[in-house]
Amino acid sequence: MDVSPAADLYFVGDLTDPWVARLAAALPGTVGRLQAGECLPRPWPEPVVKAQAVILHRTWLTNLDAERVQSLRNKASGTPRILLCTGLLPRYHELERWVPLVDRIAPETLAPGLLWRWLCPVATATGLELPPRGPRPTVAIVSRVHEIRSLLSEIVRGAGYPVQTGRQWSDVAPRIPALWDVPVLDSGWELELRSQAATRSILSLAGFLDRSLAVQMMDCGSWGVLDLPGDPADLLWLLERLNAAPADVRVHPKHDHPTGPHPTLSLTASAPTTMASDSRAS
Repeated sequence: MDVSPAADLYFVGDLTDPWVARLAAALPGTVGRLQAGECLPRPWPEPVVKAQAVILHRTWLTNLDAERVQSLRNKASGTPRILLCTGLLPRYHELERWVPLVDRIAPETLAPGLLWRWLCPVATATGLELPPRGPRPTVAIVSRVHEIRSLLSEIVRGAGYPVQTGRQWSDVAPRIPALWDVPVLDSGWELELRSQAATRSILSLAGFLDRSLAVQMMDCGSWGVLDLPGDPADLLWLLERLNAAPADVRVHPKHDHPTGPHPTLSLTASAPTTMASDSRAS
């Protein structure tokens, strides 16, 4: 079925990057897409200006792109909500400039379902925003750090889930779903993850989560991955999905996820490929 490019929701990013393309493809077909490689467009296409919400993926945070996001803010009469999705490359002083320009900054490893939930929260208010629908399964929380176990336990118990905690897997019951603070600096965590994922669903948690580490965890059998520290609402939304979905349905798309029939805008005037004012971090 043909879909008009005049969508209410948009994903803007370099769709030639396989990681970015998979994020966009995992969103519903009603979400429009705009290819933006080296830099963001000038001027912005009218459908994006009139959109309700936009996910903007940028690997590099440049001064030029920041100026063009500001121009979108200035031009739009009903300013779209903007989520900046980025990786580990930007430095703190670069992110600081973008804070007032966007409504939220999220890691590019965030599950596509969470991106969709942010884009269209009313359409996906199934579980997290409503009272508990019945008994929750017991969830194991495994971490070598006492403070992390305590924090995760408080969040999960507050959502109505019984909790078992432990420093290691032998401290919790077998086969029940688990949150694991993965000790990624230790050798052998991959074998440990493969072994546990063979008998239970695991949401793997790690600080400074990047593409490579996320792919490793998914290849080892993780049901999903989430950055630490993260938004408690994101964690609970993923728990709701874990509780509702079959064990073999992953929250992140497979590496060979197809691109899908999203409406894609074509710019009549392409942005320059070389920019003297492009201030990338060295």
